[in-house]
Formats: sequence, structure tokens, C-alpha cells
Amino acid sequence: MRRAYFGGLTALLLFSTSSAYAQKSTQLHIDDGGRVLAKHEHHHTKFGRKITWMRHTGSAKPWFVKFTGDSPCAEGKEFGPGLARTCTINASCRKKGDPGCKAYPYQSATSSTSEPHDPEVIVDP
Repeated sequence: MRRAYFGGLTALLLFSTSSAYAQKSTQLHIDDGGRVLAKHEHHHTKFGRKITWMRHTGSAKPWFVKFTGDSPCAEGKEFGPGLARTCTINASCRKKGDPGCKAYPYQSATSSTSEPHDPEVIVDP
């Protein structure tokens, strides 16, 4: 009886850990000129992960992100205050060669009318 209990508990713990890993969230910071910080310009991620953009000098400051082609995000192509703030990666990229395993260019700025900059999100298997 004890062995079955611990076996079930172990399975639940492993499932919870893998679910939490799949839901891993990353913050990509945008500077005061609208550029994504250099270390975030080419962001690698995987299916099920979350990305949140924010201003580097203060989370209350405005920012705007728009995917210029296909979007890997379940929430659409445009993000910012008054829009969705978090992108959940839903691109079909389970193994190399899947059509969703690619770079997704987008534009970042401090507003929808500001000068755009060109970072990318790269979805890996």
C-alpha cells in the first residue's frame, strides 16, 4: 500500500515539474528607444513557453510589439498596454523540420507610431 502511494506521489510530482517547465515565462526588455535589449534580440524559445515584454526602465512605461509575418503566439500578432501583454508560443515545433521551427521577426517600439526595430523570436524543438 505504501509503495503504491509513493509511486502515485512521484508521478504527480514529475507531472507538476514538467508542466511548470513547459509554462516557463521569459521577460524581454525594451529600452527607452524602443529596441529590445541586445541580449534579447534573438530569443530562442519552445512550444508552450510564455514571453512577456516590458520596458527596461519601468514596467509602467509604454511599449509596443508587432509580428511582421506569422506569429508564434496564441494571443495574436500585436502586444502592448491595452493589448495582450503575454505571448504563449503555440507554433508547431515538436521536431526539426516542422514548419513552426523558424525565426519569427517582429517590430518593437515604445508605441505603435514610434520608430520600429527588428528583433526576432526563434522557436526551437
